[in-house]
Amino acid sequence: MVLFIWLFLEAIFWIYLRQTWIRLQRHLKPDTLPSDEERYRLYWNCVHTVTDDFEGWLTGWFLYTTGNDGQPEHPNFEEIQRENVALWLSWAFWCDSTENVRMVDTFAAELEWMIHTIEVMFKVKFPKGYNPHIRCIRPTLDSFSYVHRPLIAYAFNYLMTGTFNLLFLEMFAGYRRYGSNRPGIRWGMLFHLFSSPPLRTTHSQTVKHSLGSTDDTQHYHLAYWYRKGKAASTTPILFIHGIGTGLNVYAEFIHRITALDRPVFCIELPHVSSRLVEHVPTPQEIVSEIQVMLNTHGFDKAVVVAHSLGTAVASWIGNLAPDLVAGLVLIDPICFLLHHHYVAYNMLYRVPKRPAEYFIHYFASRELYISYYINRHFHWYQTAFFVVDETNTSSKPPILPNQKRDLKSPFHNSAVYLSEKDAIVNTHLITHYLIRQSVDTTVMTQLAHAEFLVRSEWRKRIMLDIENIVIKTEEKDEAVVFLDGKL
Repeated sequence: MVLFIWLFLEAIFWIYLRQTWIRLQRHLKPDTLPSDEERYRLYWNCVHTVTDDFEGWLTGWFLYTTGNDGQPEHPNFEEIQRENVALWLSWAFWCDSTENVRMVDTFAAELEWMIHTIEVMFKVKFPKGYNPHIRCIRPTLDSFSYVHRPLIAYAFNYLMTGTFNLLFLEMFAGYRRYGSNRPGIRWGMLFHLFSSPPLRTTHSQTVKHSLGSTDDTQHYHLAYWYRKGKAASTTPILFIHGIGTGLNVYAEFIHRITALDRPVFCIELPHVSSRLVEHVPTPQEIVSEIQVMLNTHGFDKAVVVAHSLGTAVASWIGNLAPDLVAGLVLIDPICFLLHHHYVAYNMLYRVPKRPAEYFIHYFASRELYISYYINRHFHWYQTAFFVVDETNTSSKPPILPNQKRDLKSPFHNSAVYLSEKDAIVNTHLITHYLIRQSVDTTVMTQLAHAEFLVRSEWRKRIMLDIENIVIKTEEKDEAVVFLDGKL
């Protein structure tokens, strides 16, 4: 009888996910598109950071056939025609079709200028016309797929997450949860229907914002955990997790951060945590609520520590509110050189062949709600993180070693860790870019994406960098206070 009930529920759940997938296929226009000035700066930052393999940069965004091994293949450069390039640029900078972009005269002129500038800069000439045998990668416009996972898998994840939150974060580590507890934000609407009242109440009602309103009214989208710590510190640590099942994957790493005994915030991203959550806040909403979060607890900035997709959130903070960044530690970052095809192709179009690729395929890119986020809400231009603005610096030399960086830059007090065998990003390309800009960059030899979580020697080294960056921040703050006192 129990087996029959379970199979019946699984069948109903399969239908539910299938119908949800069909519904989520619809195209979504982003809430905000780059302004004319932002698009201009973004374009120049892209073309100025294509240093060596221009043809590889462009052909990577196109596919034209399926090879004998089932792997999508990139076309030859000579097969890409002018209208193919126009189609790609229309998606990249306007998130739309070429026809719709050209309906606006100023956009049409700008699109032609972009193509002409590429031809002049890279000394190429695209043949007129459109090659119908190739297509370009357009994740937010292309249809997407998912791999079904049973109801029991989601139930197990909810159980493990709840147990981790209660036993590890609250009881053992002393964290308290704050922020939004509204329907569908944290656990998903389906779960909320069967869980009223919520499993655990939020502490948000006990915290007052500086303006006098409760924290809950200031956080419609954001849920987070906070531990005050015992060490006197003016700079908290803000940890942002990546795709997977949430914070529980990082239990040992969070334990190490907690052991520093400083104020620590841990952000929850439910929409990429294999939960039934389709509510996706915009970058502006996330950054705004992070600022409110810091101010609520008496801080004006934090040392941001982020892994994988969490580095996208770090890039939003760095781009939209750089004053919030006291220091930056990025691990397996996916936010650099997003105008190259690697992240989009490896996450969404590649047919897996190696164990690491199968792991990413099943546990990350093909879970329904994660796939929905990546394919409909992840816009590369919002996340692209450039160390310096290349718009007006093409004739200037890069920052030299030991040369002081602008203190307003999020990278003035930073460390980046890349995995040598990362199956998502091009580690060699990003390392070369970061070193050119004199960013403190370390390649974790022989490691795959996220493998640092099971390598204690690398976790220890990263923790040393985190602690040193926090200390540097506090020393700088003390120096500023001293100078202000003298004045």
